Amino acid sequence: MKTMKKTIMLCLLGIITAGTTLSAQNQKPQAPSAEQMMEKKWEFIAQKVEIAPEIRPQIEKLFKEYETSTFSLNKKCMQKKRAIKKQENLTEDDYKQLNQLMLQSEEKRKEFFMNYYHNLENLLSQKQLFHYFEAEKHFKRSLFGPKHKGEAHKHPRPATPQEE
Repeated sequence: MKTMKKTIMLCLLGIITAGTTLSAQNQKPQAPSAEQMMEKKWEFIAQKVEIAPEIRPQIEKLFKEYETSTFSLNKKCMQKKRAIKKQENLTEDDYKQLNQLMLQSEEKRKEFFMNYYHNLENLLSQKQLFHYFEAEKHFKRSLFGPKHKGEAHKHPRPATPQEE
């Protein structure tokens, strides 16, 4: 009788454990927040670029201001875009508005970048500035992986009249 109770208890325990393990496996890993990504990006850049300790806080402040402003711009643009695209039967005026929104956001992004660049230029040497922006590019590549080079990604060349 005792062995039967033990067997039943072990089976129940196994079922409970398996159920919680399966439910934990079905949960998608949470994407990092914008703040977490900003911190990771800053750590990556700071690791790759030699920045004097006395100007590091200034550079970090500029970095965070730039990242926050571009994130905010992207968020506002996406909200406006969704509001327009939510409508049924978009008109030419709606598409014109979407195109203008895209153009304005790109102009604003350029303005943000130019201010960011000039502020960094006042604090970093040209060599450091170059490596700084290279590190930003490498961070993006580290997230999305390297570009694959190969025949599959090349555009097929048109056949010449002799090949046809």
